[in-house]
Amino acid sequence: MIRKLGALLAFCLGLNTILAAEPLPIEIFLAPPEFRTPKLSPDGRFYGVVGVRENVEFLATIEIATSQVTPVLTLKMKQLVNYWWKSSGALLFQIENREGVKEFRTFDLTTKKTNTLDHLNLKGVSLVDPRPNDPEQVLMSANSGSGGDLRLVNLRNGKSNVVQKNPGFIETWITNREGKAVAGFGYFEKRWFMLVPSDAGKNWRRIELGEKNLPDFWPRAVAPDQRRILGFDNATADTARAVVWDPATDTTEVIWHSPDVDFDDFHSFGDDTTRQRAVAYETDRPRFYFLDSADRTLAQEIDQSLPSTVNVIVSTSQDESKMIIRSFSDTIPEAYFLLDRKVGRIVQLGSAHPRIDPARMAASRFFSFKARDGVEVHGRVLVPTGATGPSPAVLFTGNSFSRRSEYLFQPYLQLLASRGYAAILIDHRGTDGRGQKFAEAGNLQIGGAMVDDLADGLNWLVREGTVDPRRVAILGQDHGGLLAIQTLAKNPSLFAAWINFSTPMDANYLEFREVVFGLTAGFETKALAASGKGKAYLRTLDPEPILPAIKVPSLHYYPRNQRDNSLLFDGHRAENFFRRSAVPNVFMKGLAIDHYADFLANRDKLFQDEHVRIYTELLTFLGKHLAPLK
Repeated sequence: MIRKLGALLAFCLGLNTILAAEPLPIEIFLAPPEFRTPKLSPDGRFYGVVGVRENVEFLATIEIATSQVTPVLTLKMKQLVNYWWKSSGALLFQIENREGVKEFRTFDLTTKKTNTLDHLNLKGVSLVDPRPNDPEQVLMSANSGSGGDLRLVNLRNGKSNVVQKNPGFIETWITNREGKAVAGFGYFEKRWFMLVPSDAGKNWRRIELGEKNLPDFWPRAVAPDQRRILGFDNATADTARAVVWDPATDTTEVIWHSPDVDFDDFHSFGDDTTRQRAVAYETDRPRFYFLDSADRTLAQEIDQSLPSTVNVIVSTSQDESKMIIRSFSDTIPEAYFLLDRKVGRIVQLGSAHPRIDPARMAASRFFSFKARDGVEVHGRVLVPTGATGPSPAVLFTGNSFSRRSEYLFQPYLQLLASRGYAAILIDHRGTDGRGQKFAEAGNLQIGGAMVDDLADGLNWLVREGTVDPRRVAILGQDHGGLLAIQTLAKNPSLFAAWINFSTPMDANYLEFREVVFGLTAGFETKALAASGKGKAYLRTLDPEPILPAIKVPSLHYYPRNQRDNSLLFDGHRAENFFRRSAVPNVFMKGLAIDHYADFLANRDKLFQDEHVRIYTELLTFLGKHLAPLK
């Protein structure tokens, strides 16, 4: 059993009640994680960690017994993609610069020397299996023209050899613990396919997996027996089933299935993808179905010691005597704990956002309602802590149409809740997680059923007394901004303000965007866009003609294009309109980036300051047009 350290955990998680008159500063909510991606060395003596100090990201190793820190690298103008332990004395890591160029490097903990692996830093090279129990070698895929050859690479001397030639357009390899390919997966000539070895591995047999947006079977990893294949079954039920495929008989066995929700993916206890431990899925919160009863018992013991959070094992020593646990909730940012199973002790290593006090954060509530046509729709709402009546609110339409709401700490929503605003997410038709039918019901419905679901969900929250109907703003970002405009234009009485972050302002930009047409395959999207029906649909989504119908105050932000300094997504169209408009508005021009979402990943101080500037202006705007709760 694991001893419960109640007082320590309460202190570590910041559960002590702190009375404060002023909310936390904006920059605390928008700061990059200060502690992330901890990983144990194979012998369990060290762990690696990615941190931030004075807006500079770094990678370091820490000896557990002595707490001695060894710096590995400091990243300026670059991002760490990932890193892996290679023996207990060496690391492999991959970094990416602002132009998207990636490179692999190694670090020797004994000599403190870094080696850039130039022979790997070529276009089309990707890591297939880090082989965490192999001290020198990794499996990589190197582009050979028609897909990636599977290569075993020695990181010490740089030599590599092809262990499997690409038999044709394989994009993803599934390998076992011995480094042998058990399947290849790809998409070619409008078809998904899987290749499995035949004739004792001398040849390959092709299995057709359909032409839809999702393959009938999506291979993800080798099964625990190292022969069969774990994957998504998207064809034989409405919701995706977790199955194991036997290539010897082409039969499948169901591991887990729910008629209500899809599963998210398989889960391993770290970088060893050849040993999957659980099926991960989400209902009202993330959950796991463990494939082994011993893992299930261990997870239950961890949950008893950390009862207020969702707990996930993310790294282990080779003998699994030590484990790192990622813990989080809707009010608690990610915290990481070290479990020593030999002594039955669990202690905190660090927190992604140590300056966030969970006691002052707003808990989210998962809800469901019946849409106007009787379809059940779900959502999540954060209500300001201490609210006793209807709250002013911001309805988020997200930055795409397929991502469902999730139970986790969401700093942007918490920032608004800390200022007195309820934050609303509604899983309208077209979002994933609740089966193929529900997702496909959003096809060509950006101005139809999606809008109705948002309006019906907002009205439901008004009727139950959560939201003040006179003080609601709608916020849309990127493609999600199209849905915000449509919802606002079709339901003008529901909203008192509009927030626009980089919504595309030209329908021509949308022509071949799959997200606009829903769950259709790429070739179907192109055909639909060229059809009369598709063109007519695209015309209804053109934002510029809709702008005159919007009579509520609005705030707009558009980054600049890195190439010519113009506004991204034809933002000048919105700028020109609102320059002439008599309706109150704020128009902000921003930094030169490729995408608004770049703010979410970039650790540079310049980007962080810009993010703070945006939300400072946003809160000022909301305070003027939607008086918050005090």
